[in-house]
Amino acid sequence: MADFSKLKGKGRNRFGDVPTPDEADNNLDAPEIAPADHSVEVKKYRNKTGRTEPFNTRVTEEFDKEFRTIAFTKGFKKKVELLEACLEAYKELNGIK
Repeated sequence: MADFSKLKGKGRNRFGDVPTPDEADNNLDAPEIAPADHSVEVKKYRNKTGRTEPFNTRVTEEFDKEFRTIAFTKGFKKKVELLEACLEAYKELNGIK
């Protein structure tokens, strides 16, 4: 069996002594909601696009590389814009409304 009696700090509290009430922070006097600091700039998130449904799929590495290259070279800002253009072209070719 292992002998744990030689371990350093046996029985000691690693956080130190308990603070006295005078030393303890009195957070009950603090406001429940912090006041707003209007000098801090609010982080601007990406522009809303009106797209709300997630559309996840797996593709081959070659397809992804070619798709990204076409989207970039043709000036699409997002890959989904190229995907939407592909759907419209497919619908036109097959006479789908």
